[in-house]
Amino acid sequence: MMEQKGIRREPKIGRVFNVRNNFDNISFTSETIDSVNFKSVILSMRAWFIVDTDYKPRRKVEKLLEQIKYTIKLNMDKHIFKEMMIDVAEIPFTFEAQKNGYVTFEYTLFVKRGVKFDKQEITMAMNDLITKIHDEYFKETIDFDCYKERAEFNRKINNI
Repeated sequence: MMEQKGIRREPKIGRVFNVRNNFDNISFTSETIDSVNFKSVILSMRAWFIVDTDYKPRRKVEKLLEQIKYTIKLNMDKHIFKEMMIDVAEIPFTFEAQKNGYVTFEYTLFVKRGVKFDKQEITMAMNDLITKIHDEYFKETIDFDCYKERAEFNRKINNI
């Protein structure tokens, strides 16, 4: 435990949830920063994207971020999570010109007051959410392709 100016604080203990990640085209992770003072869960999606549009490719990916956010709000476990959420997309600045790159979507879901940390319960809730997101947006993609592995992405880019 740390003491700072007379304040005694518990150390933060982050946890990673063993979520479904056996998809061919995208990688999912889920974790919490502090399981002792449990307030949020971070859901991340990462993949190499190739957008099939000549009109604002970056906007296509940003729209996907928003659509997934809406799906999360509709399908998240309402007994565990609040409606409030933070979403962030990491999109390469060259994406507009190249129409491809490594993209990360990150959603921070906040737990309701009084919800205690239960790794198994959170893992199950996140797995249900991940399956819904994957099936709706990544199982059969429209206007974009995504690849979990860089080698496969490079093969597609170089038409090998």
